[in-house]
Amino acid sequence: MKKILIARTDRIGDLILTTPLINEIKKNIKDSFIAVLVSDYAKEILYNNPDVDLILTIEDKKIYEKIKKENFDIALIVYPRFRVALAIFLAGIKERIGTAYRWYSPLFFNKNIKIHRKNSNLHEADLNLLLAKDLIGEKKAEKVFYFSTEAERIRADEYIVKIGFKENFIIIFIGGRGSADNLSPEKYAELCQAINKETGKKILVSYGIFEDEKIKRFIKKIRVNADIHIIENPLPIRELAALIEQCDVFISGSTGPMHIAAALGKKTLSFFPEKGAVPSRWAPVGNKAVILQQKKGEKMDDFSIEFIIEKLKTLLN
Repeated sequence: MKKILIARTDRIGDLILTTPLINEIKKNIKDSFIAVLVSDYAKEILYNNPDVDLILTIEDKKIYEKIKKENFDIALIVYPRFRVALAIFLAGIKERIGTAYRWYSPLFFNKNIKIHRKNSNLHEADLNLLLAKDLIGEKKAEKVFYFSTEAERIRADEYIVKIGFKENFIIIFIGGRGSADNLSPEKYAELCQAINKETGKKILVSYGIFEDEKIKRFIKKIRVNADIHIIENPLPIRELAALIEQCDVFISGSTGPMHIAAALGKKTLSFFPEKGAVPSRWAPVGNKAVILQQKKGEKMDDFSIEFIIEKLKTLLN
């Protein structure tokens, strides 16, 4: 049995975009045992994933000992950070694969892959696969992976029935952890009202933790009716994912839940900034998607409501 450690210790969306790599290794390396080193914040994304045999967290005070105890044959450092690279080096893993251009790469990695992520023009999911080219061959990400549990689906169904949203509804997620520019809460409120009026769709509005100010601004602008329901408190990510699994379309900025929606095969309408988290690298993978990208010199809120509704109707049809 080949024991492989994959390290990706940043955010939810980043970890979702690493699941094609996990899946390809599981498919291509017979009898492989796959552990994934993640952040405590994002670890739930891998719950119930049949390709993952063990989840480790970088915040664990005994992580050095736990990595060493597993006697891994190979480590892939997908998200290179000094502490992660050091832990894997000290654990004595024989084959340590990482990108070539960190100052510590020649110290801690014995297989350096020449990848410049920012300037590669490749999608993040494909860059992750490229890191393991010698193990799995040349691959391109066709989908990403997330697995709800039956219990989570049942609870989501009960919630939807409770609020009268049995089917044919849209989720608007106004949050995001700041990695990409997004519409303002006021613009989302205007959009929410217009979608309900123009399409007749019921709308479920959600947001992230520590984003109380955003939802307060949204509520001040919105005129709520029976077809628009605002979730009272931010949901744990797996509860939100179970609701996403039941919606028709998921609308948001470039954020982790967008990638969960893609993994669940849901249609997405997403707002992307001109620079930084651009679609060429961070677009959803494997689903039907409409991407609206900010133009140079314009603000995110400069998208007209009429234009967004037109694109949404195309997606719905």
